[in-house]
Amino acid sequence: MPRLPGISQKKAVKVFQKLGYRNAITMGAIARDAGLTPQEFRELP
Repeated sequence: MPRLPGISQKKAVKVFQKLGYRNAITMGAIARDAGLTPQEFRELP
């Protein structure tokens, strides 16, 4: 996934929380919504 210039991780978490995502499951939920398994997500960077 490309980085978003000018967006800190802290700000991104706040945005995702406003969209209904919650804390520790946020990255897993995003990966799942993108159609990725946890393994595929970890292998991308």
